[in-house]
Amino acid sequence: CDHLDELPDRSLRHISLRGLLRRVELEAGKEALALEGAKGWHIPYLLTLTEGRFRPVILDSPQAVWLEGKRMHHCAADYIDRCARGRILMVSLRDAAQARPHATMAFDLAGPQVQLMQVSGFANRLVEPIVHWAAQCCLEQLQAQKRAWDLARGAGEFEADYGGRCKD
Repeated sequence: CDHLDELPDRSLRHISLRGLLRRVELEAGKEALALEGAKGWHIPYLLTLTEGRFRPVILDSPQAVWLEGKRMHHCAADYIDRCARGRILMVSLRDAAQARPHATMAFDLAGPQVQLMQVSGFANRLVEPIVHWAAQCCLEQLQAQKRAWDLARGAGEFEADYGGRCKD
């Protein structure tokens, strides 16, 4: 989104809208290429919705987060560094049948308890109540897993139950 800052002021006066959009797409393509093959990160959490129309997909690599932002027309890519450090978990809520994204959820993992930071629809639009319900189910699962993980931390590997299974 900072591509305009790289253009000299003089160029902005002489460039057409079509040319400007082409330049932005070119820069976005460079970003995508830079992320291609980038190493993902380990996420010890699992999320499931056992019934209904949605399936949560944990975004576990820079490219997955970038593609989600591109598909959903929002700034998910701004969170890549925090995701890589394990401070934020990004989850795409997809249509179970078609795998089409409906919403993107961001969870704060940095504090003592997992918190839901944001639920965004396409182009940061508000989402329908059933999406908020699914986000709440995911939050409850993450909180249960983090509690179990914190309790088991001194005992070695994380082998806890992955929390309740919500139904649509």
